[in-house]
Amino acid sequence: MLAAALAGGLVMTGLILFAAELTRKAPPPGTPSGRLLASGRLTAQARRRGLLAVVLGLVMLAVTRWPVAALAAGAAVFFVPRITAAPMMYSTVASPALWLTPGATLRIFMSTTY
Repeated sequence: MLAAALAGGLVMTGLILFAAELTRKAPPPGTPSGRLLASGRLTAQARRRGLLAVVLGLVMLAVTRWPVAALAAGAAVFFVPRITAAPMMYSTVASPALWLTPGATLRIFMSTTY
């Protein structure tokens, strides 16, 4: 029953937004388009990565039948290259993560006085 009420609410929201879009005033001349695809702001690499994310998400959905896993796989394909391509803050030699091995963490904890 709750699902039917939510679905009806979503349909009504969609119809209201559709009517609002049809009756809105035209933007003043010179206003850039809000459409991401129409303005050509997506590079070929971003389009290719987006297509690969969708394809891999669908493959993951077909294999596992888990929609959350499919969304996670698609998001990983799209966002992980951006995250890992960012310049590192520290060199690998001086990384604090390398200093804090379990033994070093224990020694630091044991040496603190309260």
